[in-house]
Amino acid sequence: MREAKSFWENAPQIHKDAVFIADSHFMPLHLQPLPKQGEIASKALLDYFATLLQNPAQMPSQIFLMGDIAHLLLGGVESSLKAHNELLDSAQKLSVYSQIWWFEGNHDFGLSHLQKNTAFAKIHFVPRSQQPLAFCYIDENTSHLESHEESNMFKSKNVLLAHGDLFLNTKYELYITLMQTKIMRLFLTLLDYVTFGNLYTSIAKKVNHNAIRQGKAEIESFATRRIFAYNAYLQNAIKKAQALKGEQIDMIIEGHFHIGKAYKGDSLYISLPSFYLTRSIFSIESATFNQPKSTKESY
Repeated sequence: MREAKSFWENAPQIHKDAVFIADSHFMPLHLQPLPKQGEIASKALLDYFATLLQNPAQMPSQIFLMGDIAHLLLGGVESSLKAHNELLDSAQKLSVYSQIWWFEGNHDFGLSHLQKNTAFAKIHFVPRSQQPLAFCYIDENTSHLESHEESNMFKSKNVLLAHGDLFLNTKYELYITLMQTKIMRLFLTLLDYVTFGNLYTSIAKKVNHNAIRQGKAEIESFATRRIFAYNAYLQNAIKKAQALKGEQIDMIIEGHFHIGKAYKGDSLYISLPSFYLTRSIFSIESATFNQPKSTKESY
């Protein structure tokens, strides 16, 4: 009988200078008219990437794009890829200097199609089917009250990352699963071809004007439910993988909900801010593991 291994064994590590960008809902600037907020946010995202590229030596060694980076990016649809050329080109250039992880969201999916292109070989695209994805984080801010041995023992944290549109309801799960099937991707590709890209352009212009709102959930009750859902996922995953039992999640980081707050319960739960709404970027160094239970923070 083989020895059970940790669910986090061989998990990639989050660097101490890592930054997270979620829900920027980038809209190609040439698809006018754009909503004012959409144009401002899209320019701000490109400007941020350009600023990083101007000084690669100061660039974070790791950048997490946590889904819905684009407002309507379909990886297998040529017109969609061409429309987002400026965004994709920026991501490709960043990947020369920084480790890029791009988690598919419900507005940008089918991105694994891009990995067939050698230009994007350095970008780690994470499809929804692989989310949440396990990572480790070395917490260098371990409480000074711990002994040196305890500090070394506990400072490696178990982390789960996802865009966030997981564990919601059966209706949504059926919809998003259907949208990401191979048959649907082929159908969308065919439609794009026979309409010479006009269908995508027409749909994108309409979608661009859909309202994007700030999440207003009460963080304590919301985070408690999300932590419970992630723990249920972990127990099922451990059972399937015959991994080591009894492991816990130290931190959950997700976007999708546009909340921009953290809550410390059984795990540290971080709901990332929407870049589209706030132009905010989350730094992993601001995560606080030792705060008392029920403390709330905004990012």
